[in-house]
Amino acid sequence: MIKLLARLFIKDFDNTSDHTVRARYGILAGVVGIVLNILLFAGKLAAGLISSSVSVVADAFNNLSDAGSSVVSIAGCRIAAAPADREHPFGHGRAEYIAGLVVSCSIVFMALEIGRESVAKLITPEEPTADMLTFAVLGASILVKLYIYAYNRHLSRLINSAPMKAVAVDSLSDCISTLAAAGSLVVYAVWGLNIDGWVGLLIALIITRAGINAAKESLTILLGSRADDEYIEGIHDTARKFEGIIGIHDLYVHNYGVGRNVVSLHAEIPDTASFVEAHEMADALENEIAEKFGAVVTVHMDPIHVSDE
Repeated sequence: MIKLLARLFIKDFDNTSDHTVRARYGILAGVVGIVLNILLFAGKLAAGLISSSVSVVADAFNNLSDAGSSVVSIAGCRIAAAPADREHPFGHGRAEYIAGLVVSCSIVFMALEIGRESVAKLITPEEPTADMLTFAVLGASILVKLYIYAYNRHLSRLINSAPMKAVAVDSLSDCISTLAAAGSLVVYAVWGLNIDGWVGLLIALIITRAGINAAKESLTILLGSRADDEYIEGIHDTARKFEGIIGIHDLYVHNYGVGRNVVSLHAEIPDTASFVEAHEMADALENEIAEKFGAVVTVHMDPIHVSDE
């Protein structure tokens, strides 16, 4: 369905390197997530109240939180697509990573609230009831969440989006949580064991772990993580094949958002080259790396005494 909607609502949808196209993908995924999660919240809340199950009600409010996360993702994508300005000369691309961190924190916050409700349920337990409607709602929820996980995972890889990756991780943990909630109802119906509160705690732990892992990923990038080995090696390979360049060192890659890298390096050039020749080689290398890797590149020239062993 996302592919169909992309064709209908995103102009030039194949050009995922374009920041405007990336933003539209993020907005589209966010709107779909909001609609589906609100529907799931309404269905699960009704089923949870009917069955008096804290784990099902907790799962419902987790879906409401997910709808809020989709709103944050939309905001992050819109801000990230804004062009560079005087205060932000390298653009606003890091807004996506901040949005991913906010989504992750909201996941953890909701998990803590679920844990609190579960402990209260353990202290003053209520007997859950289950009927076919409840199981039908939970089954439908698992299918919908698997779909949300699949399209967010696909799009996060397609446009390298931190918020979408966080939403995908959360959706997969939701599937596990819903299965656990349904399992607690089955256990009570078959064996008469009320494990509802314990399952609620398990759900809280699963969601907390997913949220912390997603937060770590966004924080690592914001704090200035090292570029991928493949990216760095690609720059080295380009320089090694470049005529007149002996080698490079002191290579630095600064990330200001997806597709917004700033690269600086020292290029080793024979000391026999004239200043003009060295400058032309540095310029040509800058242009080649910029074109291949979509980055702003600065090359410093280092003369090497090639005749000295």
